[in-house]
Formats: sequence, structure tokens, C-alpha cells
Amino acid sequence: RADRLAMVGGPSESPVWTQILADELGLEIVLPEAGAYAGALGAAILAGIGRGVFTDEASGFKRIRSGSRIVKPGGRATAA
Repeated sequence: RADRLAMVGGPSESPVWTQILADELGLEIVLPEAGAYAGALGAAILAGIGRGVFTDEASGFKRIRSGSRIVKPGGRATAA
């Protein structure tokens, strides 16, 4: 059973879509600040490992991690 979900990619940029998912699933949805660019962020971390900047994925993520936003179920989904 999941307690909350993380969402990345283009659809994570839509406040309406993320609220609908949170409401229908009854779960919090965590939206990392780099949401739409998560693939590029992962590639940058892997490149950093290859160049010796980071020792592993976890340390790379920890060093360049930015904030996140949480969408809670029960909110009101409205178009911006």
C-alpha cells in the first residue's frame, strides 16, 4: 500500500491534473521542483558520477536536490 506518490514529467506541471489524481487516489502527491526535467536531472547526476563529482546516485541527488510541492487530497481543482 502506498502512502504518497511522487510525480514527474509534463503532466506534473498541471495543477488541475495533479489535484484530480490526489483526490481520486486519496493520496498526497509530491511534485519535485525539477518535475518536467527529472530525466535531465538524472542524466546530470549520472554524468557527475562518471566525472567523479558524486560518489553515487544518492549523494548526487542530495547535493542538487531542490524543493518540492505537495498536493493533498480533498483540495479543490480549479483551472488557473
